[in-house]
Amino acid sequence: MTNEHARNYYQQAEKHASKANELAADAREKLAIYRELAGTLKRWDEIMSHNPIIIWTFIFILVATGEFLVSIDLYIDLLPRAPWIIPMVIIAISIVISHWLAYKFIPGLKLVEYESKRSSNVFSKRTDDDIRMEIEKRSNKTFYLGLAVAFLITILVFYLSKERVEREIGAGMRINGFGFYDSLPVIFYLAEIVTGVYVVYLLKRLNKSIKAWRIRKRFDNLVRAVSHETSEAIHSFETAETNGFDLMHNTISESIHIAFFRNKNCNPSDEENYIAEPQNTETTVKFNLIRSDSTKPLLGNVQVFSEYNYAGVDATDEKGLAEIQFSSFPNDTIKKVVVEFSDGVNFEDSVVYKTGNVNPHRILIRE
Repeated sequence: MTNEHARNYYQQAEKHASKANELAADAREKLAIYRELAGTLKRWDEIMSHNPIIIWTFIFILVATGEFLVSIDLYIDLLPRAPWIIPMVIIAISIVISHWLAYKFIPGLKLVEYESKRSSNVFSKRTDDDIRMEIEKRSNKTFYLGLAVAFLITILVFYLSKERVEREIGAGMRINGFGFYDSLPVIFYLAEIVTGVYVVYLLKRLNKSIKAWRIRKRFDNLVRAVSHETSEAIHSFETAETNGFDLMHNTISESIHIAFFRNKNCNPSDEENYIAEPQNTETTVKFNLIRSDSTKPLLGNVQVFSEYNYAGVDATDEKGLAEIQFSSFPNDTIKKVVVEFSDGVNFEDSVVYKTGNVNPHRILIRE
């Protein structure tokens, strides 16, 4: 029987191994999400590769900066305590309007939307033609809505600029009436709408990239945690064995089997294989027992213990042949053989034997 000290180490091993498997399951889920996000970003890049995104967005930044500089006095008049709020609102509105208008004429934006909807669970039962038709309807709707909002905002900016000129004239701050310089806020605002066609796309891409980065970081942390918990499980179980844990009369949890499999066959740098859940297969190992005293019987029971801590047992025939079947993971090996002959003689062998052997392993038992 296993003593209490060894039992405690086994329980620690089981706890670490179970935790490792839980973390590995979480890591597999995170990896699937990350791959989906990375795949989406790659498809978006392929779709938008021929669009002058950087150039237009750079021009938009210059235009937005110019609009702020020429309109700052107007913003101070309207909101002295926080004049920066107005240009932020105007820029945000112009970006949305720009996207609405561009959505109608830039095929890449429609393809990006199509890819997003096609991979969404919400549209899983919709045909490709249905999705395209919905996107086309949306592009028409947003185009006219964008035109209407752009017209209203342009009139508002023009009106505010004109009112400011009239107040300055009334206060004696200027003599000349509304001129070209006073119309610059309107001109810059319209330029923002024209040049901001890719800003919404870039914001969506940035949001997806940040999400993918966070998922990837979480995945890497999980893999490291799986590696740590697996190592702790191996160490605790080996300590339990050293302290007398009885492999023959105790059931080993599946999580510990997986920990030993992962420790032997997988490398944390090979992340996908490391966190994969191995599948049990039927494993066989054949032995041919030979006793130095040929007069003694070869009948008996052969019990084997594998590197992944599985066990199997079978009886030998009169020629000392035994074929032992047990359930295990790929690449398992036998680390211990225990033989109980019919004449009461017991034998142990700790030599490593391969499983799945066609020719029986010959074991010479000297007495």
